[in-house]
Amino acid sequence: MKRLSSSRTDHNKIFKALEIATIVATSLILAYLAIISIEGLQVLWAPSTQVSEPYTVIKVEAYQFGWRFIYPNGSSSSTLYLEKGKLYRLDITSRDVAHAFFVPELGLKIDAIPGYINTLWVKVDKPGKYTLVCAELCGVGHYAMIVDIIVE
Repeated sequence: MKRLSSSRTDHNKIFKALEIATIVATSLILAYLAIISIEGLQVLWAPSTQVSEPYTVIKVEAYQFGWRFIYPNGSSSSTLYLEKGKLYRLDITSRDVAHAFFVPELGLKIDAIPGYINTLWVKVDKPGKYTLVCAELCGVGHYAMIVDIIVE
């Protein structure tokens, strides 16, 4: 009988050591992943303050149920006109309720929120006509929030 209990104690010690080793190894792996994730997120969270090329700012205003684009010269339009290969900063907001600026062909999507300006950097290299839609249910006329983006 003595052997059996001694053997069981040895197994318990081995399992205890294995359990501790597993916990320590898992903790180290999670700590490493947390550190590299935080470093990566800091790059994403950093504001784009340094732009190496000239850009044009266009103010984008969403409202029920349309879009208004205000150009640097003060003129405005319900169609967004962009030049091919030129960099733009779109300052996007909403007059009334939450909307979403969504251009599927260009892979662009960002919220338009009342009282807040979201910034979207855009550079389109292929001329053509693209479709901007609202991707946030904003009321009964939501379906009508479709406008053209013309890239020349």
